[in-house]
Amino acid sequence: MFLAERKDLSIRFPDSLERTSANIINFILNHGLKERSGAEKTSFSERVRSEIRELEKSLCQVEKDKQLLEIRVVEALRTKELRGNAQDRVATHLDQEYQGMEEKVHKLVKGSKKVLIDLWAAETKLNEKGKQLSGLSFEKRHYETENEELFKKINKENVALLKQSKVLGQLQKSLTALRRRATYLEISNNILRNKFRKSFSEARYPNY
Repeated sequence: MFLAERKDLSIRFPDSLERTSANIINFILNHGLKERSGAEKTSFSERVRSEIRELEKSLCQVEKDKQLLEIRVVEALRTKELRGNAQDRVATHLDQEYQGMEEKVHKLVKGSKKVLIDLWAAETKLNEKGKQLSGLSFEKRHYETENEELFKKINKENVALLKQSKVLGQLQKSLTALRRRATYLEISNNILRNKFRKSFSEARYPNY
């Protein structure tokens, strides 16, 4: 950036000083004109000061860019943490809902099995009573009345079983929707992680 008119006038920047814009400018001002005097020193001073101002502007801009980059990285990390916590809460809630649904389905299946067993028992009982009623008209009419009541009960139980089957189907659909939602959230989380890694890599290595 500066003209090297004479190599014997070059001075090494001290290793003991931190390489900040203020130290660099002071070093140039203190040593850049050390070996000159008169009109030559004045001309060289104007040229050097002009370049120093440009250097100072560049250094200030670099420092501002660095601060902005640090702010962006911190904000990105904070955003990732907040999104991660929110997604964890959603995943926990979905898992709890899924477990609750599984318990309900288990109870419905268990209840349905019990209804089927009762139906089979009732059918067996009806068959046995039908055999006993053969040849006995009075007892047959009595048992027919009882059978009608049992058939009504069976029909009611069949209706209840049908309703439970519909509820079971709805619960299965809800479970399927919950699984799809959980899969979507997992995919979204992976996409956000990849975007953050890419953004962090670009911010950390801007020249690559």
